Amino acid sequence: MATTGTAEAARLKIKSWRGYSESNGKAQKYIIQPYNKLTHRHLNCKTTKWCMITIVSCLYQSGVPKNKIYKSSGCLQQMRWFKKKKRWKVRGTKPQVGWVVFFDFKKEKDGKPTHCGFITSADYKKKGYAYSFEGNKQDAVGCRHFSYSASNKCIVGYGIPYYK
Repeated sequence: MATTGTAEAARLKIKSWRGYSESNGKAQKYIIQPYNKLTHRHLNCKTTKWCMITIVSCLYQSGVPKNKIYKSSGCLQQMRWFKKKKRWKVRGTKPQVGWVVFFDFKKEKDGKPTHCGFITSADYKKKGYAYSFEGNKQDAVGCRHFSYSASNKCIVGYGIPYYK
């Protein structure tokens, strides 16, 4: 069992949510409602993009101290917070388990993130691929396999949460 407040505890938590979706009600019950409790909001997954909410809820439920979690549901706001706290790594950096990856899936690639995920594993010996678990990926928690090379223009960068 992983120690609470660690990257490993968060990795296990988010992986346990695979398949939780809007349609089966599990995203609302196990991800959005705990986020709402933490932030005193009344959001729901049918009207809110919940990729960042998944990350915040995961960190909170895995034992990262509340005062070390920025509670915004927006990817752009979270990116700015990580940069302000000097907990930001640029595209092309080898991501570590527990980091938050920020993606820009817009055609024009303006460097403003539109989606995010939680790094659950990375392969440094082969071709430079990583896996992230993401909320709101086709309306469910799902996994993405991606190249973390500097040439991948979809990656904006990485935020490093505060772990024990």
